[in-house]
Amino acid sequence: MLVSGLVSAQGQTFKTAVDFNDYIVKQQNLIGTDLTKLVEAMGKDEKSAWKAHGIVIATSETVIKNVKECNPYPGGTSLKLSALDLFGYYLKSLKNDYKRVIELLYKTGFTQADQTEMDGIVAKVTEEEAVFDAAFAKAQKEFADKYNILLE
Repeated sequence: MLVSGLVSAQGQTFKTAVDFNDYIVKQQNLIGTDLTKLVEAMGKDEKSAWKAHGIVIATSETVIKNVKECNPYPGGTSLKLSALDLFGYYLKSLKNDYKRVIELLYKTGFTQADQTEMDGIVAKVTEEEAVFDAAFAKAQKEFADKYNILLE
């Protein structure tokens, strides 16, 4: 059955390279939006922070499932795999690093040692994420170049 944004038994199928690229970007933006909300909530109060943390973890898990199940446009396997690596990194970081930062932020008796630990976590996450971001950007550029897609 042909419909706009074809769906098959194995997952989403794409009619064009642009549709596939846009889908991957949309999935990344879902995580990014919730991650921004988490950072904002972390500055408010502990209850809001934990609630936002749970939401972004659930979003990340759903996004990973969606991308795993989609059928990449021909030539898009590297983009799909690099997206899964990046999104998997987000999930791992959320479950470990962001969790620890929230624990530290709302710890009774926050110390300089806690601040040092938190600064170290932020530096580690920034460095690690850059590696996954670069690999994703490279795969996306290669895919876009192959199909003459203008990336924003």
